[in-house]
Amino acid sequence: MNSFDKAFEELIGFEMKPQGSNGEIMSKEKYISFMDIIEAGGVKAALSSQENQTSTPFDRSFTKLMILEGHQFTDDPNDQGGPTKFGISKLAYPDEDIQNLTLARAKELYRRDYWDLIGGDDLEDERMAMKLFQMAVHSDPPQWPRRTGTAAQMTLIIHKVDVELDGVIGPQTVNALNHCAYRDSLLKWLNVIQGTMLLVGKAGQDNLMECFNSRIDQLREYGRGWGRRLEIL
Repeated sequence: MNSFDKAFEELIGFEMKPQGSNGEIMSKEKYISFMDIIEAGGVKAALSSQENQTSTPFDRSFTKLMILEGHQFTDDPNDQGGPTKFGISKLAYPDEDIQNLTLARAKELYRRDYWDLIGGDDLEDERMAMKLFQMAVHSDPPQWPRRTGTAAQMTLIIHKVDVELDGVIGPQTVNALNHCAYRDSLLKWLNVIQGTMLLVGKAGQDNLMECFNSRIDQLREYGRGWGRRLEIL
C-alpha cells in the first residue's frame, strides 16, 4: 500500500467514525502529512480509481460529493442545519430520520432534489456537472437551485453567450453550457463565484445575485477580459 493509500484510508476511517467514538483522532502531524499528499494530487488519483468502479456521471459525482460531505452523523449546536448525515440536514429535510439515514436514501434525495434540477445527465462535460451539483448542494435549498442557476448563467453572459438570467438550468442553459468554447474559463469563474458565496454566507448570497444582475451590461462587455486574469496560473 503506497503512502497516499495509507493516508486516504486513515482519513476515511476518521470521517466515518461515529460521533463520540473513543478511537484515536488523527494527530496534527498526521493531518499535515495527509494534506501534503493531497497537494501532490493524491485525491485526484483516488477519485480516478473510484470512477473506474462506477458507471454513470451521477454515480461518479455522488462518490466525489460523499468524499466532500463525509459519512458520519453529527449534531453540532453551532451548525444551523442541526442533525446531519451524508450532508443531509434536518433543517433541509425535516421529515427524514437523519440519524438512521442510509446512503441509498441520501443518494436518492441528491439525485431528485439537486442532480436532476441542474440537468446533470444532459451536461456533456462531467466536470461542469460535478461543479454545478456540489455548488447547488452547498448553496441552495432542496428542489430550488436558483443561486447555482444564476451563477451558471452569469458565467455564460460574461463569455458573451446570450441566455436569460432567470436562475433556471433548463434546456437553454444546458445547451449553452454544452456548446460554449470556453469551458475551462467557465469553471474558473464558477469557482470564483462559489468562493465569494462562501465568504458572504447564505445571508449575503441573494444580495450577491442581485449585484450580478445590476452589473449585467458591464459584465457582458468586459467580463471576458477581466476573466483572463483568472487564467494566468
